[in-house]
Amino acid sequence: MNQALSPDAHIRRRDRLHYLRHLARRNPLFIAWLAVLACLVAAALFVPWITPYPQDAAFGINFADKLQPRRLRHLFGADALGRDIFTRVIFGARMSLKIGLTVISLSLAVGVPMGPLVIQASMDMGYAILAAASLSFIGVGAKPPTVEWGLMTTSSRAYFLDYWWTVTFPGLAIFVSVLAFNLVGDGLRDILDPRIRD
Repeated sequence: MNQALSPDAHIRRRDRLHYLRHLARRNPLFIAWLAVLACLVAAALFVPWITPYPQDAAFGINFADKLQPRRLRHLFGADALGRDIFTRVIFGARMSLKIGLTVISLSLAVGVPMGPLVIQASMDMGYAILAAASLSFIGVGAKPPTVEWGLMTTSSRAYFLDYWWTVTFPGLAIFVSVLAFNLVGDGLRDILDPRIRD
């Protein structure tokens, strides 16, 4: 049953939209990084359907494409086993988000005070992703065949000087995701903290 909104409801909705537009104009970086974060989450959710070689996520081996540079067939190039790096970076987003959400969930379950919950959680996601990548990089984190950004960088270190793309794109994924979570957290703090909001 559709009911017409009351005049007060229209005013509240208009005021909320006006306030959101005001915030967007005031902090365009927040909006831009929120869009980056939304793309990251969407990619992680729909990874099997948006990647060209889903079999490369774990067990795909194609020596004919070993260490191929960037080109149309492999947007980010191929690694030492001929696996598509673009596919593996997108699958790595799924793993990194799972790790971050697990860390945040465990900290909430244990009762670690999180301050303004949403703000702290978004910042902690970035730190969790960075910590997981660091642990994998030094060899105590994820193990093959898991697709994780830190593991991708450490397994490609030997090829880095001649085949820069094998390390660069997983490293950029770590950098962009951590930066996105931290800047979105800062933007949320600006929006939700009454002392900053005016």
